[in-house]
Amino acid sequence: MTNSQYVVSLSVDDEQKLKGLLEKLEWFGANVVSFREPDMDNQLTSLAYYGTPETLKITKHLKLALS
Repeated sequence: MTNSQYVVSLSVDDEQKLKGLLEKLEWFGANVVSFREPDMDNQLTSLAYYGTPETLKITKHLKLALS
């Protein structure tokens, strides 16, 4: 693993798609962390993971957040 100082923020349309992305990343063995919002019925709100060529294949179709 190389050191990187970059963070990329991507977006999905809704929680269901975020859950699907989480499952797919886990299936491919990505080291992924999920964040849930206790004030919103424990809703899944974001994911963080280390980008690799394999995870790029999964997420390359997603749009940049706030664009």
